[in-house]
Amino acid sequence: MTSQNAAAIRHHAVSLGTRMTLISGESPVDVAAELFYTTHDPLALHLGLAIDGSPAVEWVFARNLLRDGLTIPSGSGDIHIFPVPQGVVIDLLSPHGTARLLADARELAGFVDQMYETVADGDESPYMDLDHELASLQEMQFPFL
Repeated sequence: MTSQNAAAIRHHAVSLGTRMTLISGESPVDVAAELFYTTHDPLALHLGLAIDGSPAVEWVFARNLLRDGLTIPSGSGDIHIFPVPQGVVIDLLSPHGTARLLADARELAGFVDQMYETVADGDESPYMDLDHELASLQEMQFPFL
């Protein structure tokens, strides 16, 4: 798709502000969470997490990971999502540490439904601006190459 065609697309966003519980420490901690999906990046989901007014930490991952994780263990690498009787567990792994969060399954399912109503599975390509993505890749510096 050219940039001109991408400009003709009407973009939409879906968000959910919620609370999750950090359950990986000695005692549970309340976490402010915001899930954000936009058709500007139709394959990705953004998850912002903050504790006690601290700056949010953002994770970006494939939207189908959350969808699948509502019903079956899903994920590889840094993010794993799986259902438990109390809700849905989201495991986040980074070089700086790990976090295990417990989220409300019904809230997440409602958010997932909104994402896929906004852009159905397989209908993402009209929202993708390949010219822009290629230009971004050309601007990146890869020190390992």
